[in-house]
This record gives sequence, C-alpha cells and structure tokens, in this order.
Amino acid sequence: MTREAKYHMSSADTVASAPLFAPQAAENLAPIWHTIVLSGLVYGPVILALYVHRNPNAGISNIFVYLFVSLYELLIIVFTCVGLLAGGSSLRQILSEKSQGWYRTVSLGIAIGVLTVAITVSVHILFGSFYSEPDATSFLPTTAPEIATFVLSMCIVVFAEELVFRGYLLHQIRGWNRSAGRAVILQAAAFVAAHGLHQTVAGVTDKLLFGLLLGWVAVKCRNLFPGIVAHLFGNFVFLALGLLGR
Repeated sequence: MTREAKYHMSSADTVASAPLFAPQAAENLAPIWHTIVLSGLVYGPVILALYVHRNPNAGISNIFVYLFVSLYELLIIVFTCVGLLAGGSSLRQILSEKSQGWYRTVSLGIAIGVLTVAITVSVHILFGSFYSEPDATSFLPTTAPEIATFVLSMCIVVFAEELVFRGYLLHQIRGWNRSAGRAVILQAAAFVAAHGLHQTVAGVTDKLLFGLLLGWVAVKCRNLFPGIVAHLFGNFVFLALGLLGR
C-alpha cells in the first residue's frame, strides 16, 4: 500500500470516529460581503410580508403573491450560487457533500417529515396558533390555477430555504466558529427570524425545533436532500389539511 493511500485511509477513519458536533477546520463558502447582501435579500421582505398580512384586502391576488414569491426565491437561489462561485465553492458542495441512494434519501426524508408534522401538531396543541393576525389560511389557494401556482411556489421556497439556511448559512457559520453545534443553533434562529414578526410563541417554537432538527440532519447526512424531502412532505400535509378544513 502506498504512503498516499495510507494517509487517506487514516484521514477517513479519523472523520468517521469524530463526534458529530466536534470543532472542525471548516472553510467559508463565500465572501463576507456576499453573506451580508444575501441576509438583506432574505430579511428585507419580512417587513413587506408584515404589511401584507395586516392588509389582506389590499387588492393583491393570491396568484400574484405566489408568482412574486417564486421569482424572488429564484433570485435568492441564483445569488447564493453567485456567492459560491465567488468563494471558489460549488452548489454540489452543500447540496450533497456525501452522496446516498435516492431510495434512502426519500425514505429518510419522509420519516423525518412525519416527525416534523408530529412536532408541529404537538406545539399547536400546547401553545395554540402560530401567527397573531390575520388568519394564515387567508393566503391558501382556492381555485385549481391557484393550487397549481401555490404548489410550484412552495417547492421553490422549500429548496431556497434549505439551500440558504441548512446549506449556505450553516456552512458559513461553521467556517467562522469551527463548531457544527453552534452553527446548527444559529441557522435555526435565523430561520425563525425569516418567518416574520407576526409569529406567536407557538410559531417561534415550531420554527426553532424544525430548524434545529433539519440542521442536525444536514450535518449528520452531509446532504440537504433528506431535509428537502422532509420539508416538502410536511408542507404538503398541512396544505392538504388546510384545504380540507375550509
């Protein structure tokens, strides 16, 4: 066995036996200026969303809102990729650092999705509504075109959220402080903040637990796709329940 082969085997054994949240020599994915601008893109619409929620009769159609959100999230995805290129990184580096079969990815994602649904239901039972005002179901689709547009928008939003929070931000924060545990906690807090100022205690608790769980999954699997499947699964479940409950 060559010296190089022995080195790689030793390195692989060290990584496999290391604690999950042990400090590691992680590197930043993108320049700091990019993270600042991306944060502005992510949190800028929070104020606008607060206005829209407080003025549900502002004359804005649901389809327009869904399409606007879709285009804006696509902008965030593209800008994230620009930052990765500027930092010498790649999209694959955060999407699937460790590859695994699609069957395992989907089955694991559904299992985690079931757990997230159980957590959300439990939080709702214990603490009540997730948002203060107005009724969050006012933005649910009602017609077939609205449902189709909403589903498309939901898929784009889920991918963008997992890419930004469990991918980009988790790696960036881990690169700054060399701690996966702190990175998981901070990205979960950032995920909560991105869901608006109209959340109740229940909403904050639900989003925080959700962000922590999917952050842990991203670190454990080194792959975002199980989290993406879980996120989509939960969203589709609650979309179906919301439409049936009308």
